[in-house]
Amino acid sequence: MNTSRGKTVRIINTPSETVRKSFFYVQEAGYINAPDSTATERENLSSFLIVLVLSGSGVLEYDGRSYTLKEGNAFFIDCTKKHLYKADEKNPWEILWVHFNGATSREYFDYFYSRSAAVFVPENSFSMENSLRNIIEINEAAAANSAVRSSLLIVSLLTGILESVAFSREPVPETAKALKRYLSGSFTRKITLEQLSEQFGLSKYHLEREFKKCCGITIFDYITAKRITLAKRLLRFTDKSIDEISAACGFSDQSYFNRQFKKSEGMTGSAFRKMWRN
Repeated sequence: MNTSRGKTVRIINTPSETVRKSFFYVQEAGYINAPDSTATERENLSSFLIVLVLSGSGVLEYDGRSYTLKEGNAFFIDCTKKHLYKADEKNPWEILWVHFNGATSREYFDYFYSRSAAVFVPENSFSMENSLRNIIEINEAAAANSAVRSSLLIVSLLTGILESVAFSREPVPETAKALKRYLSGSFTRKITLEQLSEQFGLSKYHLEREFKKCCGITIFDYITAKRITLAKRLLRFTDKSIDEISAACGFSDQSYFNRQFKKSEGMTGSAFRKMWRN
């Protein structure tokens, strides 16, 4: 890919219907390194956009907020929302970018945006830059396997972004570790936040915050997941009744167990047992 100063590279892709249904796919991708501060302003565009700033600076206006970006910054936005971005007039940016869609793009974006602002600092900017450059080169070549390789690179990009913003890299507090160990061994018992607060000597708010930082989910989501996992094991490998399994896993009653199991697995415990045993 030729990225000499002043050169703009733009790849426009038209994926097949099969690719649209099956993969993450590239709509456009490119590289800009030019003294041009013309703003790009859009909305209602069915696309997701990832931009990495290699040098210089610029601005992004998105979802009611204004951001100043500089070297090493990136942004990830849903282009159906009104947005504007442009290079700084005095110090125009050099950027790599990709417009993409397909597969679970919406779910990835929603997960990202529930945990981060649109602008973030990649944990590994070299890896992100490499993926973006490879996406451009692969789609320039337009080989038979370009769609599959592009999809893999988009997944790599999204994984790197979520690792940068969604999971704390700070050392996990000892209290959170101890709480997780306790819950792993006690999830079938009746557990309340009040009890945990007293046992660990921390406020309910502090316990919840530290645990979510450690595990990425709330205390009771963790307990429920452990209970459902045990229930699936008992459904598959024992002949215990649903009522017996509900009690053994720590659910207060069978009705509550049924609701939680169906919410998690999309089917009843009886249907799950029949499906796996068949």
